[in-house]
Amino acid sequence: MNINYYVFINFLFDRDQHKGEWRYNEYPQEPELTGEEVTFFVKHMLDNYDSDLSQYSDWQLALGFGLHGLGHMELYTNDVPKIIRKFLKSNPNINVQLKKYAKNAEYGCVL
Repeated sequence: MNINYYVFINFLFDRDQHKGEWRYNEYPQEPELTGEEVTFFVKHMLDNYDSDLSQYSDWQLALGFGLHGLGHMELYTNDVPKIIRKFLKSNPNINVQLKKYAKNAEYGCVL
């Protein structure tokens, strides 16, 4: 697998869980990838979940793939806003920054 795959994985998931927030105090540079690369990397990542993502916690995976990944997938499917609204409705007490990020992800506006 090429180096961009590992940059993509780190970009999605490498956050300090002990800080309690996922993306807001750190603004890593998003790798410049084509839609085809993102689609290929997501498929490869899911096919190799046990080996490629084993170093990340459930917290990192849930937020990294959940909101950020959905924000990118908004370009490819119409189900994203519905999924994110359900998440927000099910989690009314999440912090304001995460709620704002989720609302932006509905429309593909992810950092």
